Amino acid sequence: MSANKPGNVSPHHNFSDTKYEHFLASSVVVGDGMRKLVEGEYGIGEAILRTVIDSMKSQGGGNVHLGTIILFAPIAQAAKTSKLNEIELRMKLGDMINSCSVQDTICVYKAIRKAGLLGLTPVEELDVRNENTLEEIKRREIRLKDWMAVGAKENNVCFEYISNYELSFEIGLPMLMEHFGRDVNESIVQIYLTFLAYRVDTMILGKYGGRAAEWVKKEAVKILDAGGIRTKKGKNMIRSFDDELRAKNINPGTSADLVASTLFIALLCGLTV
Repeated sequence: MSANKPGNVSPHHNFSDTKYEHFLASSVVVGDGMRKLVEGEYGIGEAILRTVIDSMKSQGGGNVHLGTIILFAPIAQAAKTSKLNEIELRMKLGDMINSCSVQDTICVYKAIRKAGLLGLTPVEELDVRNENTLEEIKRREIRLKDWMAVGAKENNVCFEYISNYELSFEIGLPMLMEHFGRDVNESIVQIYLTFLAYRVDTMILGKYGGRAAEWVKKEAVKILDAGGIRTKKGKNMIRSFDDELRAKNINPGTSADLVASTLFIALLCGLTV
């Protein structure tokens, strides 16, 4: 959140209702929630629900970390026994997600409802915006991975669950390792642009529709083709892109969540800042 990612909150750019300080306060809560998960106080679903509730109570900016919390919980659980390399971590991560129960599904459903439904993309069945979905989850005993599979096409966080974090491990992590030695914040911006160019940001898709989401994706591709953060032309394009996103009030929030999960994985695997 400290890097100047186009369209996101940063130390230099606030939204009218959400500020950088709201993210800082919530980050402390997220860290504490993941600690309690690792120490065995909560399971994955309950950790997500309780951390979302505590995050919302800790600051006045609303839902600032829902996607990040949902992504972090299985990673933290997978890594709790010892320091792992990325292959071992990803294998354990898959085991953690596969082990999630219907109770975890219920908790995540409640967490999403608690955080608010703005920006979610519609799905054909078991839509979290439908109050009947909770009873359907209970009746059919739908496990968390199976529920995530329903929204995997429309939502990148759901896609991570059913693909064993393909975006974080196969797109974000290699890009991070390639650029990290130059400048931390610039590396984060480059990863973020790569996510935007690779797959439409689903928060934009949910809030503004397919045309806006595709426009953002195409602009990110153009910037990367110009060198991204590594070239003067790319940097100028990033500044213009940022201005345009802010003028249109478009926030690529899901891609920011993917950056967070990539960084979390890298740090757990031994990356030092």
